[in-house]
Amino acid sequence: MSCLCDEAISSRRAVRVMVIDDSPTIRGGIETCLSCEGFVVQSFSNGVEAMHWLSQPDALLPDLVFLNSVLPDESGYGVTRLLKARPQFTHTAIIMLLYQNSVVDRLKARLAGAKGCLAIPFGVQNLLQVTQKILSASSSEKSINTRVAINHEHSPLYVVWL
Repeated sequence: MSCLCDEAISSRRAVRVMVIDDSPTIRGGIETCLSCEGFVVQSFSNGVEAMHWLSQPDALLPDLVFLNSVLPDESGYGVTRLLKARPQFTHTAIIMLLYQNSVVDRLKARLAGAKGCLAIPFGVQNLLQVTQKILSASSSEKSINTRVAINHEHSPLYVVWL
């Protein structure tokens, strides 16, 4: 993955992003791209490491979490439920990374508490689009009504519940 840094983004408050994925390629790609865009990124290879780090008193809570649905210790759905059960993560948006981008997997992610899904493999443009949509929706929390932003009607590369 490669990305182009945007000078305008660097002037805003640094958004904290956590990436939880057992693939060093996916973790590194997301970390490189989002760091280049001015985000502060912390990565973990599994949910247990991430949860342990988050339990530390000096840990800064993430604004956004990219979380693989398939992890070696605890599924991404389970980690999502654990995070959403804690009050300090009420405003943390979770984007589930899906290898099997099926309707069932997207529904499981939504029911677990994810705000969106991103199909693996994905490109830099899709990563930045879903990130922007999630952060825009999270910052404004516009309405209680559920709206869906999908980039393609039949086999979406990403889905965001706004």
